Formats: sequence, C-alpha cells, structure tokens
Amino acid sequence: MRPRSIILIGVLTVAAAACGPTPDSASGGDARMGPPDPIASVPTPDVVPIDAAFPGDPPDELVFKPVPTPVQPPAPKPVRPLPTPPPDRGGPAPQPNTAPIAAAVADLAAHLSVSPSSVEVLDARAVTWRDGSVGCPEDGLAYTQAEVSGFLIVLRSGDASYRYHAAGDWAPFLCTTPQSPLEGSA
Repeated sequence: MRPRSIILIGVLTVAAAACGPTPDSASGGDARMGPPDPIASVPTPDVVPIDAAFPGDPPDELVFKPVPTPVQPPAPKPVRPLPTPPPDRGGPAPQPNTAPIAAAVADLAAHLSVSPSSVEVLDARAVTWRDGSVGCPEDGLAYTQAEVSGFLIVLRSGDASYRYHAAGDWAPFLCTTPQSPLEGSA
C-alpha cells in the first residue's frame, strides 16, 4: 500500500470513531446479521387484563368522575340611573297658574254684581274633558271626539255654586249644562 492510502484509511477511521458508535455496536447486535428489529428492541411492560389486575370493583383512580364545570354568571344588566332633580334655588316653590281662577272669580262677580271677595273657590284642578265640548255641550253643535286637557273651577257665592270650565288658551266660562270630566283626571 502506498503511504497516501494508509493516511486516508486512518483519517476515515478517526472520523468514523468521532461520530459515535454504530447502531449495531450500541444494541449489541451482530453486524453480519443486519440491523436489529426496532420494535423488538423497545422494552414492553407486562400486559395484564384489567379484570385480573383488579378483581371486583376497580380502584378510585380508574373510575371516571364527572368534574363540575364552572358556569359564568350572566353579565349584569346596566342600571339606568334615576333622573336627578333640578338643584334647589332656595326660593319659594313655583305656584300653579292662578290666572284662570282669578278670571273665573272676576267673571262671576261681574255676572252676579257682587264683590270678588264674596266669591269663594271650592275646587280648582286640571282635568281631562271627554271631547271638544269641554264638559259643556250645547244642543245642535258637533264637537271633536278627542280628549281635551283643561281646568274645572267650582265657585260659590251665597248658597249657590257655579262651575267654570276651561281648556287650552280658552278663558274659563260659566257652564250651565255641566258634564263631569274623565274619571281619574288630575
């Protein structure tokens, strides 16, 4: 052999040794018989049927138990805040519109030729009238059939009482054929 061939074989031998053991040498197999069977080389545990291993009831670790699943509570509904009242300005409370009452008292006093101070107010309230007659229909006239917001003012002079009706911008008028407003009207 030539010296170059010997050097080449030596280099290849050193390189092969540096790469680690061959599969045949690691498993103890014989290189002449071929590579070992990969399945046969994997160690397997002893397989025992479950009935033979655990006669009777299986132990707790083999029993499947349901695991409670946490349920998320529903998201809370948003709460609408109550409206805030207007700030107190420190003054007296607003008074209801007394103009219709004063107009009714002045009209009755003029109609009866008495002093307005002798006319007593028995009732004055906002009501809802049944139709456009404002609770004082006249024969032969047609009226709208819609409900109408208005006022009922009851006055007394002497022993007699008088009813004044009003609605919208109408001035209160003396009603000689009165009808009652809707029940529950304010």
